Amino acid sequence: MLLHGFTGTPWALKNLGETLANHNLTVEAPLLSGHGTLPEDMDHVSWERWVCEAHLSLERLQKRCQKLFVMGLSMGGTLALFLASEKNVHGVVTLATPVRMRRLASRLVPVAKPFIRSWKKRRDRSVRWIPEMGYDCYPLSGAGEFFKLMRETRKRLPDVRCPLLILHARGDRTVPVRNADLIYREIGSESKKIMILPASSHTITRGENQKDVEDAILAFVCNGSKRRDGGGGC
Repeated sequence: MLLHGFTGTPWALKNLGETLANHNLTVEAPLLSGHGTLPEDMDHVSWERWVCEAHLSLERLQKRCQKLFVMGLSMGGTLALFLASEKNVHGVVTLATPVRMRRLASRLVPVAKPFIRSWKKRRDRSVRWIPEMGYDCYPLSGAGEFFKLMRETRKRLPDVRCPLLILHARGDRTVPVRNADLIYREIGSESKKIMILPASSHTITRGENQKDVEDAILAFVCNGSKRRDGGGGC
């Protein structure tokens, strides 16, 4: 299962999903509520609803697959960790995933929410924005729910016991790379690996990081399959 990030869509994970599917793996990438339509549609969506939707997607895969891996980009990785604290999965991959953001931002959102509905994203002007990427702003109501999800997920990190692969770019300006180290330290998994990419991108599933990310994930999934059944692979 592939889970997209806050204000994003499965577009960011499309290439990764196709690569996995080309290796005979079943892939599902749900669109979370409040995403892929209009930013104001996020005003009445709770973090619990995102968790519920991820649960439903996992249940659909359980009916079709013997082995389950959950992967998420940014907030999608936060959701993946939350799921793994409750469900028995074969492995989790976090991609540029936060469990703690800047303290000032988390404090300002509730104060600013009655006066400001959203703020524009800081992005590379050389990148042409297309609707498939998601929203070009951060709805404050949704951001508040995202911060709640991060707080709840961090409490649950010791309960995550499955194998874990952490991928993050060193120069990520959206989610500080220190989150990768924090997850690695606090996770309950005995089998865990962290891979820091020498780049500045947040969407590491596309662009200069894409090949390294896909190769690392394929190796993780194939090794995880062998670890559980004593053979086979992708």
